[in-house]
Amino acid sequence: MTAQNAVTAQDAVTAQDAAGGPLSREQQAMWLRERLIPGTAMHNLAAAHEIEGPLDVAVLTRALRALAARHEPLRTSFREAGGLPVAQVHDGAELELVTVDATGAGTDWRALAEDEAGRPFDLSAAPLMRALLIRRSERLAVLLLVVHHLTADAWSLGLVWEELDAAYRAFLHGRAWEPEPLPVTYRDHVRRRLTGGAGRDRGELRSFWRERLAAAPAFSTVPSDRPRPAEPTHGGATLERTLGPDLLDAATRLSHQRRASLFIVLAAAWTAVLSRYAGRADVVIGVPTSGRDDSDVEPLVGLFSGAIPLRVAVGLAEPFQDLVMKVRRELFDCLEHRDVSPVELVAETGGPRELSATPVYQVLFNVVRTGHAPFAPDGTSCRYMSGFVGAVQTDLSLTATTPNSGGLRLQLHYSTDLYDAGTAEGLLGHYEHFLADALSRPDVPLGDLRMTSGQEPPPAPAASAEGEAPTALGLVERVMADRPDAPAVIDGNTVLTYRDLDERAAACAARLRSAGLGAGDVVALHLDRSADLVAVMLGVWRAGAAYLPLDPGHPPGRIESLVTGSGAAAVITSEPRPDGPAAPRVTVMTVGEVMAGTGRAQPHGAGGGGPRSGARDLAYVMYTSGSSGRPKGVEVPHRAVGHLLRAMARRPGLDARDVVLALTSPAFDISLVELVLPLTVGARVVVAPPAARHDPEAAGRLVRDHGVTLVQATPTGWRQLLLADPARWGLRRVWCGGEALDAALADRLAGLAPEVWNLYGPTETTVWSLAERVRPGRDHVPIGTPIGDTSVLVLDRWNEPAPPGVPGELCIGNAGVATGYRGRPDLTADRFVPDPSGGPGAVLYRTGDLVRRRADGGLEFLGRLDRQVKLHGHRIEPAEIEAVLREHGDVRDAAVVLREDVPGDPRLVAYVTAHRAGGAR
Repeated sequence: MTAQNAVTAQDAVTAQDAAGGPLSREQQAMWLRERLIPGTAMHNLAAAHEIEGPLDVAVLTRALRALAARHEPLRTSFREAGGLPVAQVHDGAELELVTVDATGAGTDWRALAEDEAGRPFDLSAAPLMRALLIRRSERLAVLLLVVHHLTADAWSLGLVWEELDAAYRAFLHGRAWEPEPLPVTYRDHVRRRLTGGAGRDRGELRSFWRERLAAAPAFSTVPSDRPRPAEPTHGGATLERTLGPDLLDAATRLSHQRRASLFIVLAAAWTAVLSRYAGRADVVIGVPTSGRDDSDVEPLVGLFSGAIPLRVAVGLAEPFQDLVMKVRRELFDCLEHRDVSPVELVAETGGPRELSATPVYQVLFNVVRTGHAPFAPDGTSCRYMSGFVGAVQTDLSLTATTPNSGGLRLQLHYSTDLYDAGTAEGLLGHYEHFLADALSRPDVPLGDLRMTSGQEPPPAPAASAEGEAPTALGLVERVMADRPDAPAVIDGNTVLTYRDLDERAAACAARLRSAGLGAGDVVALHLDRSADLVAVMLGVWRAGAAYLPLDPGHPPGRIESLVTGSGAAAVITSEPRPDGPAAPRVTVMTVGEVMAGTGRAQPHGAGGGGPRSGARDLAYVMYTSGSSGRPKGVEVPHRAVGHLLRAMARRPGLDARDVVLALTSPAFDISLVELVLPLTVGARVVVAPPAARHDPEAAGRLVRDHGVTLVQATPTGWRQLLLADPARWGLRRVWCGGEALDAALADRLAGLAPEVWNLYGPTETTVWSLAERVRPGRDHVPIGTPIGDTSVLVLDRWNEPAPPGVPGELCIGNAGVATGYRGRPDLTADRFVPDPSGGPGAVLYRTGDLVRRRADGGLEFLGRLDRQVKLHGHRIEPAEIEAVLREHGDVRDAAVVLREDVPGDPRLVAYVTAHRAGGAR
């Protein structure tokens, strides 16, 4: 400690002494938190003993008061004087033993104990300890002790029980209780710690922790079931389970082999489990320090213990026994610098400061081995009990104890603000399984150890036979034959019946075949959303070719690159124009040309011939953003399109009574559901003009004029549509997808129609793969469960199936998976991988989305594993935009991020570094 620091500390102690007494650094931090969050029981400590046998209440009361007289903290109160907290030690404090009768039928004695343990203390009134005796029967009672953490720690509580037993025995037999005099008082200890010269230099300590916690994750905890509240209640609950003596013996053997403590072995397993849950290698947890470095404080009651952060890098390839040694080294290094206050830690890390979360770490781990004599008054048998305090200080806290009954008792304290009981139960179970596997195979890499019993995930649903499943075109043609005069597509003043649509598609197919186009060819559609577009899409399929949708609003350069990159053999445009797409050896046709044979070409029902597309043939190519600067063309076969439309007709559901608004750009794959799905069930499509996309009132007029029953949009799109009050539209169905749906928007959508669905799916698995019915009042909105024959697998970073609650990459398999990326075999091999749960040749698509499976089976979206973002439903790779920006001659470097400065209005923002004038490039 420097001279200046010593003077400052001494001055503060002197000022506090004048008003009462100083607080230790640990007490100061706890006092501050009590001031910031008053009226909670998060710093209450409680423990009880179930006592069977005779008990003298008067003698027990005398013993409790003798303890208060012996230990200063048990008769200390706290207040503020001159802007500083001070501790006031009182000469006496009448500690009362309150007795409650719980012998009546239906009386819940445990609820009485929990209420008492959860009652806040008035810190200005001593004693900060309460005793409650609950009579359960004539010979059975529960003695509960509750103390505030400012006056005691876990060791102190064990000491209280031990001395209470000794005092009770002495008084019961008419003897004086004469324990050994205390070597020092708690006040003496506090002054020595604050002003003594033996302490480390505060600057050196701060420097150590600043370096140790540099770039540490701000939050290192289990993903929560609910968003972190701005104003926490600190409500909590406790789960407990006891592991057998064999597991404790195995942990003890490994600790001896590695010259480590039981604490280190158990903490290493805890960090490994947290690493899997958090989905990162870098884990920070809080670990306790006893604070009883001086031998003369061993018999003192008081707050000595604290907690320091332990940061561990959990490597996939390292064996568990190596992780144990790493934790041992890190812990010893941190303990060498343990004389640091929580306030100093927060100041040095610079992390977020929120009342809803403890800074630096949000998870605690502790092993309690008090070594105190058991509480067992003469003539009684006693059983220790805990877990009465509901309030929590941190998100999660795992405590291991070695009870006299043997084995290893685990207690998981969790925040009920954040976690459901099922999540906590899963976490505790995963820790038990991982610990057992790690102890049985300590030389095995961490990536090969399991957190589950080893049961394989349920098999994927069997896919429908390809030969039996009709394609999308086949489904539409059935309706054309069954309902030829029913309206199919409405586009302004144009109304096409299914017969009209059949004839136009037949004419388009005939024109394409006459141009030599058919199976294996790609036809680019440079068309706005229209009735003609629908007919041309069907005509391309009927010719045996595949289509590539282009957005006429995109820059000519991008459109030409897509036409060239796809190898399109033809382009169909609304009309010839100079800025239209052009590429060598590409046939350009207008809609007028391809429809010229309408009325002359034979529709399918009249024997229209030509090649028919099969399930394995290509249906369309859809381009998405690419991280290398090159867009990726996803090849989607008819098998996948047919599966999508059949599945969607069943769930979420669509039938011939529906009228669907087509509002999405054709270059966005969800437009397929608006333009073609209705035609497979005999419903109607109402095509919105291009301008309606940004005009909610115009969209509303279309809905009302044509009796639209279903509207589909992204969350961004729905926020716009809500400006037109769609609650008055009388919708039957509302679908939302393409971006993460937040709970607030979901609640607003839930009032728009009897059925509201959240949909999820990447382009590579054919539009939608999962669906979830939206229910109001949820804290989060799941992305759903698989539709149709879709299978899903969540793989953790060890490439193992992640148990429920554990984040992992969402992988989608079975019928909806695309063929791959056009002309990109390397990228295809990276993202489309063998499906271990499928048959020969089965493929999974690795989405890059981080999810976790909830206890109810639904999937929750947590974010991305890469930098990809979603904007207005479109997948965007910031690296693609950065690559294009760097091609500009005046740009040296670029960075692109998604910002949402105005809630509900996210925007891409680019930052560039220009070349200095005259500088070399």
